[in-house]
Amino acid sequence: MSLPTGKTCLFEFSLNDVKKFNVPVDFPIFSTSGIHSWQLSFNPRFNGEENFNLSLMPKLGLKSDKNPSNHCSYNNITDIALFVKTLGGQVIKYGTTRSKENILECVIKGMWMCCSRSLLLNDVIVGVKIYTDRAEDNLVDSFFQLRSVPLNLINAWTKDLNNSDRADVKFKVHGSNLYASSSVLTSRSEYFKTMFNGKWRECRSKISADPQRTSSKNQKNNNSNQYKYEVEIVDFNQETIRAMLHFLYTNEIPPYNDVCDDRIWSLFIISEKYLLDDLRAIIKNYIFDRLDEENAAKILFTYAWKWPDLKDPILKFVVDKFNAIRKTVGYKNIVASPLGYPSFFNLNTEILLKLYPD
Repeated sequence: MSLPTGKTCLFEFSLNDVKKFNVPVDFPIFSTSGIHSWQLSFNPRFNGEENFNLSLMPKLGLKSDKNPSNHCSYNNITDIALFVKTLGGQVIKYGTTRSKENILECVIKGMWMCCSRSLLLNDVIVGVKIYTDRAEDNLVDSFFQLRSVPLNLINAWTKDLNNSDRADVKFKVHGSNLYASSSVLTSRSEYFKTMFNGKWRECRSKISADPQRTSSKNQKNNNSNQYKYEVEIVDFNQETIRAMLHFLYTNEIPPYNDVCDDRIWSLFIISEKYLLDDLRAIIKNYIFDRLDEENAAKILFTYAWKWPDLKDPILKFVVDKFNAIRKTVGYKNIVASPLGYPSFFNLNTEILLKLYPD
């Protein structure tokens, strides 16, 4: 399998002795952005014995939204192509979306390609190419592979999300309670697995190294208290905790309209605190996917400066497009109130040094 390069994301998988296959093959989930995750599937006997089928299906990540205006990465996709070829590179079957309407249909419902089994060789390569016109694709490697969670398991978990009757964990967040299952949390998060298994010295009284911020108490399971664990959180609000739990249960995050929404960044921060790499990767790619000249300065000076893997590529973007960015309302507001941005002088110095290295 190859990683995205340039303006084309290419994913290939090899199949050996394919003529002997009798059941469908699902390949690992991959993502081209924080919005779209995909899965290729090969069905060797589609619609009878005479045909095979190759399909590309949208998978879990950011919640799907059928409004085209909300699909920012869809707007940058120019074509999607499925193919089957020999190990030597000779194309057996090739199918493409060809139009923006078909691309949107693919983003929402998936894409299929059918062909006669008589064309198959014993060993083949199946794959997909996703073409994009983004000029800033080189800012970040947008490939990451989500931890695969079976859909039937997610469906079962979702029914129990915040169900106080079936939970054994109670989160106390600023006077409100949220409920979860420790079995779900430990299967999705090494942080919670370590905490609930009591492997930390302070596990019975604390769930982090910061005793004034977060604490956990092991509770006895009796008639008066069904919750085995009680977790008090004071450094995040209820909405952020709810969004984190929703992700752990469903592999989805809420649809946000503005990349500068503080809720997105709170979710990013909590993903770091609780070591949720998948969640962090989704949000990071979501941020890069929506980066533009109008919001780049605000993102950099308000949020991204704290994390090098965000700051460095966004700073490069600002430098490359500085003639346009310096005229935006966002940048002018920052310059007018520099004391409101802790890293204002350091960032501006870096920008100037890159613009005028001599």
